[in-house]
Amino acid sequence: MRPTVIGPDLVPVVTDREAAERLPALSVLSVIAHGRSKHAFDVGRAGLYGAASVDGPERVLYNDIVLHHLDAAARVALEPMAINLKQPYEPQIELYRKIFAEEKSKLQDEAMREGKLKGKLEGKLETLSAVLEARGFRLDDALRTRLQSYDAAELDALVVRATQIDNIDDLIQV
Repeated sequence: MRPTVIGPDLVPVVTDREAAERLPALSVLSVIAHGRSKHAFDVGRAGLYGAASVDGPERVLYNDIVLHHLDAAARVALEPMAINLKQPYEPQIELYRKIFAEEKSKLQDEAMREGKLKGKLEGKLETLSAVLEARGFRLDDALRTRLQSYDAAELDALVVRATQIDNIDDLIQV
């Protein structure tokens, strides 16, 4: 006896709607194998069409499996299509509900951190601008755009430098 090992390269990339509807189990297997690759959106869409072609508990299971095995961007794009191609998808299996809730929470936390960082940087840029204006200098649009690429520590250093310069051109020493 020799075991056969099936890897992603042996599973076809099913992206055609008609093929997925004809062979829904294969379309779901294709999502499992390729749902985090460059084909994620296309195999996910085909997998959902395949899932929609079956009835009963298999339909719910296939929807859950398809969305679970997609990368985050493809999942977000395809969730509205998941059930009846009309409403946002709600996982039916408790394990997947927990997984999706955790991933959604992580994405929200990341977005919140990014928003706080952006707000902090904008505040530092406003402080720099206020210090410069108090000293009689003005940030032009080109310099303001350049400063937006700086991190928090660099902006802090520029605020200190802004209290010591005699010419706006001395603010950023190249």
